[in-house]
Amino acid sequence: MITYDEFLLIYPVFASIPQTRIEAIIEMASRQISPEHSLAKDLTGLLTAHYLSANDSNRRGGAGGIKSIDIRGETRIDYDVGGAAASRDSLDQTSYGREYRRLLEEVTAMFV
Repeated sequence: MITYDEFLLIYPVFASIPQTRIEAIIEMASRQISPEHSLAKDLTGLLTAHYLSANDSNRRGGAGGIKSIDIRGETRIDYDVGGAAASRDSLDQTSYGREYRRLLEEVTAMFV
């Protein structure tokens, strides 16, 4: 799994987001990728960046994405499946999502 420090080294644009939020999204993204996968860190980083970027877009009026709820000091992450995020093409919302899909398809094609 990619660490918080590794993530910010690769994606410094997200440095203004609280560390606990980024770590929660990294954890969520890492559950979708096998840790044994040779590109697990790359894929986790891209998916984390996609979620954070899509959420930023949603706060500015987009549809669907990650939403965070702070309950008595504990951050809870929910995925809003409404709108574009519910579609099969939700990865197309961000350049990070498109790169994640491209890399995943490239690796998958190697085994076909």
